[in-house]
Amino acid sequence: MRTSGCENYPASDLVREEGQLERIATERIVQGFPKTRNYILTNNDVLRRIRYVFDLKDSTVVEIFSMADFSATEEQVAAWLKKEDDDAFLKLADVEFAAFLNGFINFKRGKRDGEQPKPEARLNNNMVFQKLRIALNLKAEDILEIFELAEFRLSSHELSAFFRKPGNKNYRECKDQVLRNFLLGLQNQLRPSDKGLDSESV
Repeated sequence: MRTSGCENYPASDLVREEGQLERIATERIVQGFPKTRNYILTNNDVLRRIRYVFDLKDSTVVEIFSMADFSATEEQVAAWLKKEDDDAFLKLADVEFAAFLNGFINFKRGKRDGEQPKPEARLNNNMVFQKLRIALNLKAEDILEIFELAEFRLSSHELSAFFRKPGNKNYRECKDQVLRNFLLGLQNQLRPSDKGLDSESV
């Protein structure tokens, strides 16, 4: 479902080693995520980062799920937040993460009356980014300021392309690098004293 986002590395980051092109990612890895080359961003990574940035307790995460009329337990939440090499780790499915994001919108902006939107069975980075934008009620200029806090440059035209419908000629896929930097910018904005804190400390 998710892509590595390494396609966005500039040509200067490419070197020839043993006759093959290899991307040098070690100097451009975004703080707060596993420092491995070609790392693919997962639902668990994003949930873990959202929980940290907004200082959410496990019980609050359960409450957020319930605000989307989706049942989750603290035991499930604890397992979703484990690192991948932990025996207790549980993979967070797209439909589960979509339910969390729908609940997060209600949590931040107030739960609307009536039947809640059904969580999508499949997610991509554009959809995750869009749901976070809605939840935080962010305008384009707000998002660009957040990216600046992560020292990530993006034009307003490039940003708007992420929120186009997939069939639109101006639609652009949101790579992992973009979503990682957005989350990093949020961390630097909301928890500036923890700037540069890596994932092993979260």
